[in-house]
Amino acid sequence: MATEVKAKATLERVPISKLRPKDINPRRDFGDLDAFAAEFDDNPVYPGEPWTPLIVYRDANVYRIADGERRFRAMKKAGKVKQCNAYVFETMEDAVAVLVMLDTNRKKLLTDGEFSAGLQTALILGVPEEKVDRRAGVKCAAALKRQIGRQDGKAAQMSIEQMLAADEFADDPKAYEVIVKATDNMWIHERNRLRRERDAKRERAEAEAAAAQAQEASGLKVVDKPPKGAILERTLYDHVADTVNKSAAEWAKVGFILVRPRKTQYGYMTHWEVYSMPPERTPEEEAAAKSKNALRRQAQAGRKRRLEWIADRLIVVGANGLPHVRRFTRDYILGTSMYNSEEFCRKANIDSDFLNDSNAYRIANEFVITENWEYMDHLTNAYVDAIGDGTARDSVQMRHAAERHVKLLNAMRSDGYEPTDEEAAFLSLCIKASNA
Repeated sequence: MATEVKAKATLERVPISKLRPKDINPRRDFGDLDAFAAEFDDNPVYPGEPWTPLIVYRDANVYRIADGERRFRAMKKAGKVKQCNAYVFETMEDAVAVLVMLDTNRKKLLTDGEFSAGLQTALILGVPEEKVDRRAGVKCAAALKRQIGRQDGKAAQMSIEQMLAADEFADDPKAYEVIVKATDNMWIHERNRLRRERDAKRERAEAEAAAAQAQEASGLKVVDKPPKGAILERTLYDHVADTVNKSAAEWAKVGFILVRPRKTQYGYMTHWEVYSMPPERTPEEEAAAKSKNALRRQAQAGRKRRLEWIADRLIVVGANGLPHVRRFTRDYILGTSMYNSEEFCRKANIDSDFLNDSNAYRIANEFVITENWEYMDHLTNAYVDAIGDGTARDSVQMRHAAERHVKLLNAMRSDGYEPTDEEAAFLSLCIKASNA
């Protein structure tokens, strides 16, 4: 509610020489008075004077300042005017009453949009750009003028920052509309997104240009996808153009291949990549590689077949129909360092003494087998290669894998499993590797 004030004042032109500051003023630091006074130059009616008149009261032949001492000091220091507007009260009590009223009913500060619209209006009215920039505290007048032109010569209720963001994308109609129409502060999110997209597009164009130049200058091979059998040497995450310009000649010399980004089967885009081609194999090396790949496929097929057999047997006869597999499972759990026996018992909901009971396998359940099958019958390509090459003896870990596979197949055969010829052949390799 407004404070009622009956005191009357007159708006007068008061000589600067007759103004007197307060006898007691808590303010000691009046800031940059030169910069403050420079703002007064923008006053279109009284250049060099503040926009807001001082509040003073008469005291004999002088005027005591009730409000506006900093404005007074700035004018006095600048020395550009000899008089200024002031609301003159007859007594100090009247001036103080008005100050109380102003403090009680102080207007809200301008919103960012209102402040921006005010600057735009000033430009429309012909205020020089340099004065608008000085008032805004940022160089923006030229951009605001351009946006006024796009708004049919009217001031827009957008903050200065939003107007500058719109001007940044003025050459892209769709992006421009997105920023202009964004509500609240969503324009910040949209601006940042558009910047990322623009930067990514520019970087792609620069990379393509660098790749094309490298092809022409050094003969570097640039393709859309890596050739079959190629080996990834390096992934280029950023500064692609600079890296290609710097390294293209060296890559071409050693036979590297530059591969453009491509969409994967999972829907995301790869980065630029550098590949090399493996050296040509001799007929003997090619035959060995084919043999190794065939052995890997056989090992995978055998594992799938064994898993299907185990699953079928569990359904038909249950765990009691697989006594040898159950015993193998128990021994594996007790002997492996890959599985915590206490944790196993907790998950299986059985007493921990189960693992120390010589007859424990008699009461094992399906959990014992299925929960551990992934570990028991899993041979990685490295294991398969080492066993096939007869080099398992050079690695304790791989030799143990071969030994475990022998025990597993023997347990399964004892419970009725009939391995294929390929499984039997691989079993022979495992026996050889474990005994070497």
